[in-house]
Amino acid sequence: MSALTDPQNQNKLTLTGFLPPPGSFEREPGVTAIRVEHHMALVSVRFSEDTTQNRLRLLQVLAEARVPVNQVKLLPEGLCFVISENHASMCRSLLSQEKGEVSVLENMALINTIAGAMRDLSGVIAQICEALLGARIPNRQVGDAYDAVLCLVPSDDAPRAVAALREQFQLSDEALS
Repeated sequence: MSALTDPQNQNKLTLTGFLPPPGSFEREPGVTAIRVEHHMALVSVRFSEDTTQNRLRLLQVLAEARVPVNQVKLLPEGLCFVISENHASMCRSLLSQEKGEVSVLENMALINTIAGAMRDLSGVIAQICEALLGARIPNRQVGDAYDAVLCLVPSDDAPRAVAALREQFQLSDEALS
């Protein structure tokens, strides 16, 4: 397994899986890799009134402070999103001035299960959740992208999550470079 360091936010990235064949511009269909981003935090904000305007204001405050947010989920009573832990204290401070109840869950890891041609696959998210549930790993949030499924788990459980997903999708221990 290889580890890389993101110099901008000091998040440790762990990569495992396969690269696409030489000369290919698309990944093979199916799950091919797992990437782990450590030092993440889940921020949840609840509003008592005027949720739409409060959501917009909150996101504007974060944008002005240049706090990158990922996996934004709009909830009936507010919203939640994922940030890098190194933005957590600034985020708490900024949001304490807003009209909402803020909670920040730190020491999380974002598990990215890479699956090329995911649109043609059926049941990938179910298989990922099944593997994590079978390993008794709490999955705090799930999101998907064009070629990935993202799950937020406690950082301490990330190695077991990777092992469970490798087993579920029969991935080798070979690391991406």
